[in-house]
Amino acid sequence: MKVFKKLLAGIKNIFSSEHPRKKQAYAILTGKYVGQFFIYMEEVAGFYHFLSLPEMEVIAVPIDKFELGIKHNIIDPVDSLPTDIFSVCELQYRKACKPK
Repeated sequence: MKVFKKLLAGIKNIFSSEHPRKKQAYAILTGKYVGQFFIYMEEVAGFYHFLSLPEMEVIAVPIDKFELGIKHNIIDPVDSLPTDIFSVCELQYRKACKPK
């Protein structure tokens, strides 16, 4: 029964209209970043910040552009990352954000 509840919670999470969510992976379906995955990290000054995979670059997306991308299926929520994998992505994001 616990497995079934967890499965339903996961499905509900994916189809929720509240985006972006921490640890969420988004597939980019068209445009400059087609074929990449964006992992949501944080919101800073009107921008959503993502770590792009496999490029491992920090991408800042204006909030209105992200919402437009979700609405028009340019950005597709895929799945939430497991905590251990997200931790590695978060470390890479912090490293990439440091001034050189």
